[in-house]
Amino acid sequence: MEISFYEKGGVIEHVTISDGLFLRLAKSEFSKVGKSKARTISLDGDMVKLPLVSVTKRIRTTLERFLVCFIAEEVERLIDRLGTRPTGRDIEPYLKDLQSLIQLSRAVANVKVSFLQRVP
Repeated sequence: MEISFYEKGGVIEHVTISDGLFLRLAKSEFSKVGKSKARTISLDGDMVKLPLVSVTKRIRTTLERFLVCFIAEEVERLIDRLGTRPTGRDIEPYLKDLQSLIQLSRAVANVKVSFLQRVP
C-alpha cells in the first residue's frame, strides 16, 4: 500500500507501507487529520482528479507531531520484541515499518508537499 505526496505540479513521493502499518495508521489520528476532496492536479502533463488532503500548515504540524509519537511507539514495540531474543527475520517487519514511518515523516515535513493521498 502507498501513501502519496504531491506538489501542485505532480508527484513528489510515494511511500510504500505494509498492510499492518496501513491498518494501524487507518485506526489512528493519522487518518482523521484533514479531509480528502476530489482535486484536479497535473501528473505527467495530464490533468487527473484524485482524492487528496490539502496539506496546510496546521495539518502539516499536526501530522508531524502525530508521527513523532507514533514512531516512538513503534520503537517501543521493537524494543519489546528485542527482549525475546528474536532472529533478524523476526525484527525485519518492525524495521521496515520504522523505515516507512521515517519516510512518511520526511515527506510530511517537506514544505513543497501540497497534498497527500491516503487511499490503499
